[in-house]
Amino acid sequence: MPNKIPRMGEVISKQPGDSEFTRREPHTSRKSCQNLKKLLKKSESKVKTAIMIALDKRLCKKSDLDLSFCRESIVLPGKILLFNKKGLKAGLVAV
Repeated sequence: MPNKIPRMGEVISKQPGDSEFTRREPHTSRKSCQNLKKLLKKSESKVKTAIMIALDKRLCKKSDLDLSFCRESIVLPGKILLFNKKGLKAGLVAV
C-alpha cells in the first residue's frame, strides 16, 4: 500500500511491472484533437491545390474525381493522390 493518497491521473504500482490508473487521466485529449484538426485543414488545402493543378493541366475532369478519397501520399510526402469514382488512382500531383 502506498504511503500517500494518489492523485487523479497518477499511476499506482502494486507489484513490480503491475500498475493501474486512478479514476481518470489528465486532460490531454483536447490538445491532440486540436492538432488533428490543424493537420486535416492543412491537408485539405493541399488537396484543393492539387485538384486545381490537375484541372489546369487537364489530367482529369472534376466530375470524374471522388473527392472523399483524394489525400496526401504517405509514401511520397508532398504529393497528393487523386482518385476517380471507380476507386482507381487518377493522378499523383506534387504540391
